[in-house]
Amino acid sequence: MFESLADDARTEIGLQMDKGLLHIEHKFEKKIIGVNEELAKVKKDKRMEDRVSGIEDDIAEIRSDIKVRSMTAMIALVAT
Repeated sequence: MFESLADDARTEIGLQMDKGLLHIEHKFEKKIIGVNEELAKVKKDKRMEDRVSGIEDDIAEIRSDIKVRSMTAMIALVAT
């Protein structure tokens, strides 16, 4: 009986973590889309090449953050 309750709790925690992770990923994806849209506008203006490089670095950093947060959440889920 206690094992069943523990399994139910782990399942519920896992679902909550998945939901939270999806919410975070959704926020980052929205930011990436916004940054990509801005990048497209900036690329039209050749005088802004330095800014384009900075935006590309921001995109890479956001994607890296997503991977780190995803891995951290998965490690936490596996550890429980």
